[in-house]
Parts: sequence; structure tokens; C-alpha cells
Amino acid sequence: MIARVSLTALFVATELFALPAAAQSYPPMGCLTRREAIAAVAAGRAMPLRQVRGTAETAAKGEMINADLCAKDGQLLYIITVLSQSGKVVYATLDAANGRVVNLK
Repeated sequence: MIARVSLTALFVATELFALPAAAQSYPPMGCLTRREAIAAVAAGRAMPLRQVRGTAETAAKGEMINADLCAKDGQLLYIITVLSQSGKVVYATLDAANGRVVNLK
């Protein structure tokens, strides 16, 4: 038997599982698109993510779950989201040019 889904049920399901507006925009404001990030790495303005990932994971004591390459005041920064061993989300900010940790939150 084929189940029919009403438009109302579909609308309700869509609303229940919709992300907040802020989470829907990607990349985050001030961050580079994937294509722009690849170009920045290719031009030598940013280290490859694979080279800075370990630094972020060690500093935050956890595992990377997301990363963005962002521009702030003319500087490229990796904003790396790490799930720490204690289960807390930590944001590690690294200088994309040299891989040094700038901030942990």
C-alpha cells in the first residue's frame, strides 16, 4: 500500500527540522567559500588545513568537527570547531599563514 503524505504534514515536518536562519547561510560571514580557500592555499597565503588540524586538536584536546578559513582585518584565520574529550565544543582560531594558535574559546 502506498502512503500519502498531506501537504500539511510535509509542511510541519519541514518546519520542525529546519535549521535556524543563521545556520543556513554558508560560509559564515567573513569566511571564504571553498573555492576561495583553495585559491588562498594555492597562492601560499594559507597553510593547508591538513597541516594545522593537529595543532588545533592538540590545543583543544579533542577532534576537529568543522573548519572555516576566514578573513579578519586583512589576516586569514582558520576557525576550527573541536569536540573536546570532555564533550565540550571548543573553537580554536589559528593564524592561517603560520599555523599558530591565536585563541581558544
